Amino acid sequence: MVTRHPQGTGIWSMATPPARQRRGYGYALLTEVMARECALGAGDFYLFATAAGQALYTRLGYQTVETPRIWARGDSAQI
Repeated sequence: MVTRHPQGTGIWSMATPPARQRRGYGYALLTEVMARECALGAGDFYLFATAAGQALYTRLGYQTVETPRIWARGDSAQI
């Protein structure tokens, strides 16, 4: 999901199913979304994500600016 704000474009719920991780799917999806948003005038991006994708996000130029505490009940592939 993408949200647009004057402060930047937000990318939410960026996730890749475990069976598809480390195969380039996340990279392809994220770079495509960013390219489309840039074509519409976006410049700055922020993303809410877990540490599972940190290597990918760092490679694409994202920096951690805050680490919020999230509570979850039940199973999650993101933890």
